[in-house]
Formats: sequence, structure tokens, C-alpha cells
Amino acid sequence: MGDWKDGSTTWEALKDVKESYPVQLAEYATLHKISDEPAFAWWVPHVIKKRERIIAKVRSKHLKRTHKLGIRIPKTPEEAKHLDQENGNHLW
Repeated sequence: MGDWKDGSTTWEALKDVKESYPVQLAEYATLHKISDEPAFAWWVPHVIKKRERIIAKVRSKHLKRTHKLGIRIPKTPEEAKHLDQENGNHLW
């Protein structure tokens, strides 16, 4: 069921929600202990595993990235302050 800004609600088809928000729906099904139901059991474990792989890739990509568009990217607030001191500006 979708709640809208105007206060109205609508029912959405499970297939549409699953297609648009698979990870959020799988997390919801797991949290509310309905992931063993036939509508969820065959795909929820796969989506949860896929979520973990996505998170791991994003983390590793974030940690590896040091520059963007030729500009050094700080990883911590302290590093940002240090870069500002080195460059004599306050961009970070």
C-alpha cells in the first residue's frame, strides 16, 4: 500500500514493488518474518546476497578512489583540513 502526500493510499502490485525496490522489499520481508512465504521464499535469499555484494563493491570503490576530475578527495575531515592548508583555500 502506498501513502501519498495528499493523504490518499493505493495498493501496489508486489511484482511492481519487487521490480523497483528489490532490496528494500527483501529487507522488509525478512524483518517482518514473511520471507518464507511462497511469494518471497524463492527470491529473497538471492537479493540479500546480491545486496551484500553491492555494498562490498561500493565500499572498496570508495576506499580506492583518491581523485575525481583531477581533484584529490579526502577520506576524513582531518584530511580535508590538511588539503585546505596545503592548497591555501577552503574548498573542503
